[in-house]
Amino acid sequence: LSSTTMDGKVSLASIINPDKQGFLTKRGSMFKSWNKRWFVLKGSDLYYFRDKNDEAAAGVVKLDSALIQNADKKMGKKDCIEIVSKDGSKSFFMYPDSRSEYTEWSEALIKATSFVEVKPKIEIPRGGDSVSFMVAVRGMMCPCCETKVRGVISDTIGIQSYDMNMATELVTIKAGPTLNIDTMMRDLEDAGFLPYIQNNNDRTKDQK
Repeated sequence: LSSTTMDGKVSLASIINPDKQGFLTKRGSMFKSWNKRWFVLKGSDLYYFRDKNDEAAAGVVKLDSALIQNADKKMGKKDCIEIVSKDGSKSFFMYPDSRSEYTEWSEALIKATSFVEVKPKIEIPRGGDSVSFMVAVRGMMCPCCETKVRGVISDTIGIQSYDMNMATELVTIKAGPTLNIDTMMRDLEDAGFLPYIQNNNDRTKDQK
């Protein structure tokens, strides 16, 4: 866990399809005062803005391997959430305006602590060979979502075949050298999902 003050490097508009966003009251790290801020969760990054209309993020909390727990008794605040670093040396406190928001934020943050973003670096072989890999598509939770994902993959040039598992939100893809992975990932994001390469070492080459 690390909380970094930002100097206009990330804009609200640049955070496409956030996992969750809304107002939370956070405790300052220096003066320990409580202030309401606009939070935006994307992957394992929790950005916060001084106001919903601010153009630049005031800071970001890195959630990698962090612990999410209730801190009502510790802080004397109702529905207070504590984000604790992996080694227990740092904590970040905040609370929402309602119990339902507390539940939603807690679940979203817990999920974010295990989020692993792997950049699409699949090497597509030349010639008549193919490569197999898996893509995790977070947010694929209903038949309508499944239809959207199937539509994106079916329209992607270079995909030879694919198998989708709704329960695990994983798609196993077999593709040829004409596949543009960056385009496919961007199209999945534009459709409202959070895709990332789950395993880029499981490669299979077909013999001519």
